[in-house]
Amino acid sequence: MTPSVPFRQTWAALALSAAARVALGVGALLVLLSVLPTVAGWQTSVVMSGSMEPTLSPGDVTLVRPVDAAELQTGQVVLVDDPDRPARLRMHRVVGIEDGQLRLRGDANPAADSSLVAPAAVHGVGALRLPGLGLPAVWLAEHRPAPLAGTVGVLAALIGLALLHRAPGRDDDRTDDDRTDGESAAQRSRRSSGRAARTAVLTGAVLALAAPVATSGAAATFTAVTSNPTSTFAAAKYWTCAAALGTGGAGATVYYPLQESRGTTAANSGTAGSAANGTYSGSGVTYRVAGPQCAPSVRSAITLDGTAGQVWSNQQMAGPQTFSVQAWFTTTTTRGGKLVGFGNGAAGAASSQYDRHVYMTNAGKLVFGVYHGTHVTITSAASYNDGRWHQVIATFSGGTGMRLYVDGALAGTAGATAAENTTGYWRVGYDSLDAGWAGAPASGWFAGSLAHVAVSPSVLSAAEVAGQYGAGPLTCSTQTGPSGAAAPRYWPLQEAGGTTAVNNGSTGTVANGTYSAGGVTFGVAGPSCGPGQSAAIRLDGASGQVWSTQVVVNPQVFSESIWFATTTTRGGRLIGFSSGANGASSAQFDRHMYLNNAGQVYFGVYNGGMFTLNSSASYNDGAWHLATASFSATTGMRLYVDGALAGSSTATTLAENTTGYWRIGYDHIGGWPSGPTSGWFAGSLAQASVYDRVLSAAEVTALYSAGS
Repeated sequence: MTPSVPFRQTWAALALSAAARVALGVGALLVLLSVLPTVAGWQTSVVMSGSMEPTLSPGDVTLVRPVDAAELQTGQVVLVDDPDRPARLRMHRVVGIEDGQLRLRGDANPAADSSLVAPAAVHGVGALRLPGLGLPAVWLAEHRPAPLAGTVGVLAALIGLALLHRAPGRDDDRTDDDRTDGESAAQRSRRSSGRAARTAVLTGAVLALAAPVATSGAAATFTAVTSNPTSTFAAAKYWTCAAALGTGGAGATVYYPLQESRGTTAANSGTAGSAANGTYSGSGVTYRVAGPQCAPSVRSAITLDGTAGQVWSNQQMAGPQTFSVQAWFTTTTTRGGKLVGFGNGAAGAASSQYDRHVYMTNAGKLVFGVYHGTHVTITSAASYNDGRWHQVIATFSGGTGMRLYVDGALAGTAGATAAENTTGYWRVGYDSLDAGWAGAPASGWFAGSLAHVAVSPSVLSAAEVAGQYGAGPLTCSTQTGPSGAAAPRYWPLQEAGGTTAVNNGSTGTVANGTYSAGGVTFGVAGPSCGPGQSAAIRLDGASGQVWSTQVVVNPQVFSESIWFATTTTRGGRLIGFSSGANGASSAQFDRHMYLNNAGQVYFGVYNGGMFTLNSSASYNDGAWHLATASFSATTGMRLYVDGALAGSSTATTLAENTTGYWRIGYDHIGGWPSGPTSGWFAGSLAQASVYDRVLSAAEVTALYSAGS
């Protein structure tokens, strides 16, 4: 009879042990990779925030190499001593050098950092990213025992599996009766020492894997929405429109940012260089109007009058059979017009052969068309002459056919194998449009604003298109969320019904809000906050309100912000802090913004007396406005309306010592200066947020820009 073989001596056990040892070894090698460069003066840091996602995520370990001050240049990602928070670190990108100091900016932030950084405060330049290696440090800092315990359990299991296999004849797999009587004590000792050594090595690997917990954490305020498929920081493809369209992005040959302030030349920033510069028409063009927010200093556009204004390229070329063409635009026209296209008319003259164009119908729908013996078009289902900024991208090749994207999403496809065989020029804002084209508009001249027009010699993928759109204007959600101001409590108020106002802030569901049972109308039109974020709620001024059930103890440093629209003459509370739970009227209440009967915005805190600031203008005009207030002992009180400072005061260093709840749309306001007739707000509200810090003026401006 064949004796049974113990499982620990089988091939299955060997395979399990080998896999576990490889996993532990790889982990240990990664940790060594993160630690060894420190011998040469490099620095290792764990990313503690999600503001750089997807390029950097919480728990990523970054390696930073030292750099001489003379080597610092724009575009580098640097680790510096935080100029605003002593003893902390900041990771941002260098966007300028001013008077010998560095101007930094988070990739997705709408504005550069307010504080300059001295070169002496730079620890180094980002050189390598090790994804997820420092997650235990993040969990430890966030007091999250469950994933820590899970990690310990996984490591323990790996150790057990690594020690599982035993070769036949090993001492620890035999009984005392099986052992050879003549086996020397020295032999048994060597085997015992071998087991101890193996255990020690595996334990060392586990301890090495825990090393990132002790690694210094950087408050990595990298707020990028970039795409970097490698481990290095060499390419930050989508942190501005220019980066998205350049060689690291779409590789545009023709790219007109349209940021000029005067003159006749529309500079080409694409790879074709100045040979493909554009020319502005002699009239019908208004320069430097407000454009999509594509970078701190790139926020302009041109406006065309719809009768004479246009731009044309001076570079004649054979009509491409593979291309992507795109533009940012805003308009309220009802006469349509051509946004961008290809035609044989030189120097702005009307073309006799033309296609590869995107035009707007009288109804505001977008059409992408090519011609090859017949007209082939795609028409968007929606209209876009709503006065908001939109991005259109059209792609074509014989293999992929035609695709039309609007605001990053696919709007339609069509089959076509060729475009017209024409030699011509790229045109912006005007060209011929005969009645043979679907939905041909009343005019070929486009009346509206345009920016960042580009042509690429390849077909952009859906992911690349989404990246192009992501490089443009920030939404209320991105600006308020983790990639922006990072509000702990953020209620977009976008629900279509129900009782829960979801908290999209970093504190999660514990700070969800509750809608009152009545007095709330959901899904009304809100501020222009971006795709999926342009709804609001309407409160009736009698019973409608929202409250958080999260208890907060005596906040003495805070900012609060909310969008509102109303025509009320009875005033009402917009947002504030109170002792009343579950929507009940409060006995203690302050830190609030309210409207008086005249529609002026008031901000007040209580410290033995009522301290208030108020706007000089009234805002009960039915339009959307943003009210923002902040307070701390060092900065005092500040009130902003529509991104502009309406008042400030340092008359008090404390707010009322209260434990309570953040409330929206209602609470007691009795006795406060210019107190309204009612504490109930009658009007629409959206995008309410509360921060545990004082927002900078630049952040407040960015919040307003994202929704206006």
